[in-house]
Amino acid sequence: MTFLKKTRNTSELVDTVFSLAAKAKNDLDPNAVNATIGTLCDEDGQLFAFDSVFDPYDKLPHRLKAAYASAFKGNDNYRQAVLNWVLRDKKIQLNKEIIATPGGTGAVSLAFSNFLEPGQTVLIPEIAWPVYQLMANENSLKAVSYSLFEEDHFNITNLKQLILENLQSQDKLILLINDPCQNPTGYSLSISEWQELIFFLNSLPKNKQIILLNDVAYIDYTFTEDSRAFLEVWNSLENHILGLVAYSCSKSFTSYGMRLGALIILHQNQEVVEGVLHAMDKQARSLWSNISNSGMENIANVLCHPEAYLKEKNQPFNYYKNEPSFLSNKPMLVICTIIPSKKGSS
Repeated sequence: MTFLKKTRNTSELVDTVFSLAAKAKNDLDPNAVNATIGTLCDEDGQLFAFDSVFDPYDKLPHRLKAAYASAFKGNDNYRQAVLNWVLRDKKIQLNKEIIATPGGTGAVSLAFSNFLEPGQTVLIPEIAWPVYQLMANENSLKAVSYSLFEEDHFNITNLKQLILENLQSQDKLILLINDPCQNPTGYSLSISEWQELIFFLNSLPKNKQIILLNDVAYIDYTFTEDSRAFLEVWNSLENHILGLVAYSCSKSFTSYGMRLGALIILHQNQEVVEGVLHAMDKQARSLWSNISNSGMENIANVLCHPEAYLKEKNQPFNYYKNEPSFLSNKPMLVICTIIPSKKGSS
């Protein structure tokens, strides 16, 4: 007997990532590399916690830490700081808005729960963070996996085919891309690959709606100076495409437990953008109410003067920069396929 809705899954949650991470902690073999979870650790396996992020937090007034946020969509200074940080110097011609979320997970979850009807399709990478599938299940969506690679490049042929197939039976779909530094492969799409994808999406029938969701959780850990170049390609998105960018402060600021993130909304029409924001604002109120006030204030302060943060972040980043070539050139105890990792550090 159960009191739950018939659609609820009563089996115990077994999170693949956290389960493997727990097992890895018990593996004391010095030759074993723990690559089970997307957190930045030192050579001793200890979690990085940037002084440039947490020292300012410790100085925040207690009452500020105790207070509610100023808005359910997030504090204005945090939202503007994160928007500026993600977009940087890119000249974005689309109308834009942003809502604060509990981590990148909250951002992706908002996208999964606001656009599709039960049974409709969300396209996710075949090699991916397993929670995408869980989110689809929780929202009664059909998750269809697209092939990531064709030899050493992005398999856009398979993706195009799946988009066309699924649009035959529904009027909209979510296309989830995890770029740059795709988790767990580290792959980053080239600008030409992005251009080909956007050109194809623009060519689709205008009565079909595409929600293009890019999870940029690792955008601040790429090996290229221009990890945000794809945003200018998005300027050409036509009216039937809504652009969403899911951002995570967990990765960028080693603030995994603070649960800070944001979802950026991009579209040609300002009314569309505002409508999406208002719908998500109400959903946020009903789910998590508001994001940590002190967490948002701290990140906003760090981003106002990011010099110390950037200097500290670059130290471990530069150390691990040669990791992909290190792995590719060493004999392995287990025969495996080295998948392409372009410009990425996942």
